[in-house]
Amino acid sequence: MRQFKGAVFDMDGVIINSEPQHYEADVMLCDKYGKNFPKGYEEIAGIRDFIKSLHENQIKLAIASSSPENEIRAMVETLGIDKYFTKLVSGESVAHPKPAPDVFLKAVAALELTPEDCVVVEDSGTGIKAGVAAGMPVIGFLNPHSGHQDLSQASIVVEGFEEVDYTFAKQVYERAHHLPWRIAKTTHCLIRESVPQDYEAVSSIYNMEGCEFLKPMESYEQFCQYIVYRYPFYGYGMWTVLDREMGMVIGRAGLEEREVDGAVYTELGYMLHSDYRGKGIAEEICRAILAYAKDTLDMEEIYLYVHPENLPSLSLAKKLRFEKENLATENGAVILKTSIAAHNKVSAELREDCKNKNHIR
Repeated sequence: MRQFKGAVFDMDGVIINSEPQHYEADVMLCDKYGKNFPKGYEEIAGIRDFIKSLHENQIKLAIASSSPENEIRAMVETLGIDKYFTKLVSGESVAHPKPAPDVFLKAVAALELTPEDCVVVEDSGTGIKAGVAAGMPVIGFLNPHSGHQDLSQASIVVEGFEEVDYTFAKQVYERAHHLPWRIAKTTHCLIRESVPQDYEAVSSIYNMEGCEFLKPMESYEQFCQYIVYRYPFYGYGMWTVLDREMGMVIGRAGLEEREVDGAVYTELGYMLHSDYRGKGIAEEICRAILAYAKDTLDMEEIYLYVHPENLPSLSLAKKLRFEKENLATENGAVILKTSIAAHNKVSAELREDCKNKNHIR
């Protein structure tokens, strides 16, 4: 299975805001006063913490810049970030400059990794093209000082690095390689994005007694399309629930939209294998999802759509502080709403586990 192991950074416009018109003067001053002379560069806000977060999570780091190697080295030593980088690679050391992939491929090889192990961080259109040509997902940085750049080939574009960290980069990597994100880990369960291999197990649960209130299970083709298109676009959806100890699929739960009277509501949905009902597992799962909705998705309220004869779900809704809304439905189902801010029973550990981000910042 693929694993995120390395990151390759551009220098100018990603780590520092360089001023080309001052480059020659800076070099002369460095020659005169030594490499530690403070040059005319401004460190990009948040980039140091991002680099440190990657380093602390054992991600190998390299810089692949078009600048001369002595310039790259002077920069990392002046800023005091040289301890984080294993390799510094200059575009002058390869045959073809960006947008050719040469400098990125050399940096990855120097880290003793492969392109499948790494992500690239770039601010320029040519750099992003080089990263893509090297076979790596690219985090594009929309730097207002870099001029008009075509960042369309980046896997994701960020407007700053203040909230970008190891988890964010790992998720960009996983999304690019079609690896499922882990949503939450509870006492008994693991909630993650679905994969095609889940279909048979999930489908069998839909056919169990007690699931008659659910809408019919989609086809395998629809299930696979849902995985490919739903998660990247919304950042959430219906996820697979696994028994943490056994590793087996025991249910499906998550968030989706439902339209009622022309208005669209975000709805909590769940279903469990019959062997796991009546044991508090559904409450455990739903609380984890509500925490994720609050801490990761910044949602403020969630709705629950329950058939009036589904007494277990109505009972759980009460425990989760859902209150009835005066909204009419076609089949008489009850619609309930909860304010996520009211959920103060979720542990600090669970909240920390749910701190994942995937939107443009």
